[in-house]
Amino acid sequence: MREIVICQNEIARVIHRELFQLPEESYVMALDLRKEILELSNCYLATNQDKLRIHLCLNWEGLLKIILWTDFLAFPLIARALNSAGVKDAELKGIMEADPLTLFHWLYYGRNYKVLRRLCAIAKNSVEGRVKGVRFECHLIAEEISKIVASTL
Repeated sequence: MREIVICQNEIARVIHRELFQLPEESYVMALDLRKEILELSNCYLATNQDKLRIHLCLNWEGLLKIILWTDFLAFPLIARALNSAGVKDAELKGIMEADPLTLFHWLYYGRNYKVLRRLCAIAKNSVEGRVKGVRFECHLIAEEISKIVASTL
């Protein structure tokens, strides 16, 4: 099985490589995550018979963009994703105007790791629904502590 890692930035690449130790040529930096996912999988599926697994190594903003499949991160859309991951509407009342990054801190430092793992699973399922024949894994990184904080593995 061929493994490729689409990284949102250099920090994500370093964090992933330290843990998984895949060859350097397995890593792809993506300026536009959705475009890179579609182009890379389509190109690979058209030219190879091997099975492909793509790791998505994302920060919080990238994770939301994959889940919502848009660059427009409006709170109602984010709230719907959080609801799907188990966050109740009542829990979101006090932070409705918050910056999306604040939501990550609220979940991570509030030790809502189960919600973060569920969001990774939602992102994985979203991408696998759009790209048939490719297995995806999703890894959420916290850039400020240089660590993968949730994953589908």
